[in-house]
Amino acid sequence: TDTVTTNNKPRESNRLLKLIDGFAKNDLLTLGKKELDTKRKVKELFSVTRKIAELNKELKQSKQEQHNLERQWKARSEIQTEANKHQQIKLEKEYLDSVIQKTKDSLPNIEQLATSIIDSHPSFQVENSPHKDWFIQLDKKVKQIKDNIYSEILTAIRKFDTDVEAILNEDPDWPNIHKEIESSEQRFLKACEEKGLSPEDVDRIKDIYDLKAQKQNEIDKLTQEISELTNFSNDLQESLNHLHIVWRDQYHKRNKAATSANQLAVPSNNKKPFLEVTVQYQSSYEHFQELWESFAPQDRRKRLGKNWEELGNELFESFKLNDEYHSPWQMLNDLLHSKLAPPQLMNDNLSELKAHLSENNEDWDNLQCLRVNDSVDITLYHKDGSKAGSISEGSLSDGQRNTATLALLLAQDGGPLIIDQPEDELDSSYIFNELIPMLRNVKSKRQLIISTHNANLPVNGDSEYVYGFEARDRKGNCIASGGLDNSIVTKAILDIMEGS
Repeated sequence: TDTVTTNNKPRESNRLLKLIDGFAKNDLLTLGKKELDTKRKVKELFSVTRKIAELNKELKQSKQEQHNLERQWKARSEIQTEANKHQQIKLEKEYLDSVIQKTKDSLPNIEQLATSIIDSHPSFQVENSPHKDWFIQLDKKVKQIKDNIYSEILTAIRKFDTDVEAILNEDPDWPNIHKEIESSEQRFLKACEEKGLSPEDVDRIKDIYDLKAQKQNEIDKLTQEISELTNFSNDLQESLNHLHIVWRDQYHKRNKAATSANQLAVPSNNKKPFLEVTVQYQSSYEHFQELWESFAPQDRRKRLGKNWEELGNELFESFKLNDEYHSPWQMLNDLLHSKLAPPQLMNDNLSELKAHLSENNEDWDNLQCLRVNDSVDITLYHKDGSKAGSISEGSLSDGQRNTATLALLLAQDGGPLIIDQPEDELDSSYIFNELIPMLRNVKSKRQLIISTHNANLPVNGDSEYVYGFEARDRKGNCIASGGLDNSIVTKAILDIMEGS
């Protein structure tokens, strides 16, 4: 017999899941809408959580900047008294410079002016002047006056220096004042150095105060926004829990559907079922791997990338053994946050895995909203109750798989069901002992239209209406139609059965 290959398992598993879903179509549609609405809310809340994380980074940076400004402002405030005193002493020094030093600086100009008075004196040189002698005497007298002025100016200049020095030297307070003036600059520079400031920084105290106030305003706004978003994001866990409840409800509906199929598979004359449908919560390994691979690191050369598939296997196996978790992603969160002891390989890759989730937090949030498919399996039993095989094991023939699938279809409520040659590749014992009893049980609940080469199906299945065909001119021609009590139909059936 042919067996199901590994490559066919995902496709066959999806078909079985759809068949199971057909039992609770309306309920699952309602739950599907709830799931979609809850996912939208959860994703929105995840987005808010990421926004809060970004704002907290900004807040941390702003607080650090404010701390630095506060430190600078405090340092400048502490040195401000020294800075003010330094500024006043500078003004005193400027006054001394203007009164004394600048006067001293102008004395050479006065001396030069005095020299120019003498040098610019014109001698009387008029020949044949009638008053020559008088003018010569006048010239000498004026020149003498200028010489006297010159001498007096030079004496006054020298006296200025002497008198000023005498004023300062005779003043008992001048030595201390002079010392303080001379050392003021050095003291101020040292005070700045002790506070880690430059003299220019001290001048910026007003700017720093304004910047500090501006930064505080930023912090207040960020804190307010974070507070408002946090109140909203507090619903995240509740919404996640609601999503998990919806997932569990979907599973319960499918499990109930499996129970219905199993009940149909018990023939009325036998207490033993010929098949058993089982549904396992989020246990489709193929679907899990598909989702897990979608979140894999791009660089598969590094340790995390190399171990990615095995890490997924560890997570999936751990999840299947623990009924407390609603999804593999919920379990992974607890493993990463040390709420659960991680398996060995995951423990070895824990830091890299945390970093990967942190760097791809939006993709990780989206993954947490994705449900791993439930897995559906069908096990067939022989008449004596012994196991014939299961779809998951790949140990059923094509005919046995068809029987199992047909049992699921027949177990569902619904409109007309058209079946083409259900007997194909089935043993006669399965047709008589399993398939026909199913057809008899279902025909009162929904219309069945069956095309078959085996007349046992309409006869033993108690068909309500039969069309008998024969091949003529390369097409089917109806030779009889009606109920089983119609003699023409009966004859046609008997002819077909004998010639089958």
